[in-house]
Amino acid sequence: RMERICSNARKLAEFFNSEYSDITVNYPGLENSKWHDIAKEQFGENAGGIITIRTGSKEKAFGIINALKLPLIVSNIGDTKTLVIHPESTLNVHSTEEEKKTAGVFDDLIRISVGIEDIEDLIEDFRQAINSVENM
Repeated sequence: RMERICSNARKLAEFFNSEYSDITVNYPGLENSKWHDIAKEQFGENAGGIITIRTGSKEKAFGIINALKLPLIVSNIGDTKTLVIHPESTLNVHSTEEEKKTAGVFDDLIRISVGIEDIEDLIEDFRQAINSVENM
C-alpha cells in the first residue's frame, strides 16, 4: 500500500510542478526540493505520501478544495483514500502568525495526503478543480 501511495504522491507532485507554474509544490521526492537528497538517502524512491501546494490565495485554495470530487476533506493522513485539508484554518487555527510561518503554514496552503486511487483519476480531478477556479 505504501509503495502505491508514494508512487501516486510523486506523480501528483510532478503533475503540479510541470503543469502549474503558479502553484508551488512541496514534496521531497521532487529533485528541486531542498529535502530531496536526504529523502532519497533515507527512503529511496518512496519519499512519502504527503504533498503541500501553495495556490497563491486563500480563496483559490478553498476553491480548489471545494471543487475536488475524489479526495475527502479531513485532517487524517495515511489513509487509502486521498485526503485534503486547509491547515491554516483548521489544524493551525490557534497558532500564532510566527508559529504558522515557522511551520510553513500559509493561508494559500493545501495539504494532500495521497491515497491509492488510480493516479490518472486523481490528476484529472485536481486538473478540473484547478481549472474551475482559474476560470472564475
